[in-house]
Amino acid sequence: MENRLIRTEHPFGAAELTQAANFFNATYGGRPLQDVIHNLQRDLQQSRHEMDLILRSAMELGEEMLEEDQQRMLIEGEFQWLDLPELAGSERLRELLAAVRQKRDLVHLLDESMRGSEVRLFIGEESGYAPLSDCSVVSAPYSVDGEVVGVLGVIGPMRMPYQQIIPLVGGTAQLLGRALSQSG
Repeated sequence: MENRLIRTEHPFGAAELTQAANFFNATYGGRPLQDVIHNLQRDLQQSRHEMDLILRSAMELGEEMLEEDQQRMLIEGEFQWLDLPELAGSERLRELLAAVRQKRDLVHLLDESMRGSEVRLFIGEESGYAPLSDCSVVSAPYSVDGEVVGVLGVIGPMRMPYQQIIPLVGGTAQLLGRALSQSG
């Protein structure tokens, strides 16, 4: 064990450090240092690749939406819900897919997210919409030149890995806003 002082540009709070330590210990605890270094490098490279793909898709979507200058909603990956054991073959899945097709209720929920500047989390019935009672929604607004122009969100099972999804949604929304501001 070795203690070192590390200076960072971002000041981290105690909760963030605890969360990072818990994640690190759960993921890499008890492994030899060389394995940890190798796995960290691999995980970081995979995360960069995933973020590049997400950002590229988000950029294309954002540019398309700004060009059309109309209120639209793009939903991708809803058929992955078929693989969730808590939804597969259930009436809830049918209701959820119908709600997605209709979009009206989702627009109201995402409009709530546009009112803030932070990531919003709706777990189960907190969303106020029955079809989402077995799901969680993580959403974050994105801005172009300081004006909120849209919301990026993920709908998934209540058991989703929040510690990964929340920063992913928030970071992607910020990156999308920055990229759209620069391209405009």
